[in-house]
Amino acid sequence: METTYLLGAGASIEAGIPATLQMAKLIHESARNDKRICTAIETAVGGLHFHRSVAGKPFGGVDVESLYAILKILGERHNNILGPFVGSWSHTVTAADRPKLGDASDSICRALEDAISHAGDRSEVFHDIRKVREGLEEALVAASGASGSVFMEAAAFVLRQVLQLTQVKEDDQVSYLLPFILQAQRKPLWIASLNYDDVIETAAKRVGIPVDRGLNKDSPTVSFSQHSRICLAKLHGSRDWKLSPDGVIPNSIISWNEEPCMIFGLGNKLTVKGPYLDLLFAFRSRLEKTDELQVCGYSFRDEHVNHIILNWLIYDRRRRLVVADPGLDARRVQEELFINKKSYYIQYHDKMPRNEQIAVCQLKASQWVADQLSRCKKEEGAALNIHGIE
Repeated sequence: METTYLLGAGASIEAGIPATLQMAKLIHESARNDKRICTAIETAVGGLHFHRSVAGKPFGGVDVESLYAILKILGERHNNILGPFVGSWSHTVTAADRPKLGDASDSICRALEDAISHAGDRSEVFHDIRKVREGLEEALVAASGASGSVFMEAAAFVLRQVLQLTQVKEDDQVSYLLPFILQAQRKPLWIASLNYDDVIETAAKRVGIPVDRGLNKDSPTVSFSQHSRICLAKLHGSRDWKLSPDGVIPNSIISWNEEPCMIFGLGNKLTVKGPYLDLLFAFRSRLEKTDELQVCGYSFRDEHVNHIILNWLIYDRRRRLVVADPGLDARRVQEELFINKKSYYIQYHDKMPRNEQIAVCQLKASQWVADQLSRCKKEEGAALNIHGIE
């Protein structure tokens, strides 16, 4: 049986790499030393919570990729295609971008309140004053040439923090993965990863097994050798990859003014720039000869990856998807796989994956590794019995 592995963020938590929700909180704590950056982050978080409350999910957390994406949108809001259709941006956004404007408008509003405190209906007066304040701030922003720079600075700050938080600090932190990596000595491992961290590379280095990442710094194409003991397709890039005109340079030190070769943020994660499409196609090609896909720590939030997995399951009903994640169950996995796939039901209603094709084990990564080792021993024992070897 041919097996392929897909790793998500949950596979790295025990190596000291924070999950996306925890990472956002840690970054906010790190930003407290810079009031401007902290205010920008808090403004973005507040907007995300409001949006989710309106959508009926008021208690959902804010993950680091959502935070980064919103900061980028706010930073580029004046160049956004929807900009001309927005009458005025929220006062909190304007105030975060130009904090001194808020102080100025507060002073003017207080003067106006004092001047008309005894005139007319107070509720109507205060409503009018708020409108005056918004108009005043918009005029001042336009006059000062506001660029959203604080939000762009905050987005860059978040990205730099992500690079630090996704680095394995001590080699011993990856010990729980070593039994899994050591399987490559008996049978090659083909691993797709959605993580930016260096957990797999660190574990492989500890046991002396080279990792083939499919990259060539002299060529933009991706190719994996059939002789490699470990093939690692990092579908969203890596914290230590640098994009050059000729290809991707791994094991790079990213300077403060550079962006790593990573797909980071929300929305459509497919792009022709970089190795990402080639890596995704390599994953798809690998699945064509795969009987079982073992998934650890992936929450099925990437539609392009889900699309490939769903098509793989549909094509052959003997194929199995086995998921290990403490926070998932089979119903949730099926919902995430089939989301926005209503057309599939119309065209392939008789070929949709059967329930028995999808199995979910609520295990954390170390438990999943132990389970893989146990299965491997059973398979080896069965093979010896078939050949009459005790």
